[in-house]
Amino acid sequence: MQARFPVKRSLDARRFAPARRRRRDAFASAALLSIAIALTIAVAGCSRAEKSPPPKPQNLEELKSALAAILARYHIPGVGVALVTRDKVIWAGGVGKAAL
Repeated sequence: MQARFPVKRSLDARRFAPARRRRRDAFASAALLSIAIALTIAVAGCSRAEKSPPPKPQNLEELKSALAAILARYHIPGVGVALVTRDKVIWAGGVGKAAL
């Protein structure tokens, strides 16, 4: 037996087509967004890897000046430092402000 109203079936198919299109577009947008995020992370990781580490201090005065530069960069008022070996304190002192 033939369907009584074949036009209704085609109208139903057209009615649900935009919903399928929206889902497909949402999936494509999510895929593009995840690819963009992955590329951003990859580029950011590469740019950080190119920087060389700061030079290591060779004596106590260079260590104090390097610590003072770090304190100024991160707005830290002061820090206490102790250089030790296994059983002996080599140097103990502070850099910056002792009391606020």
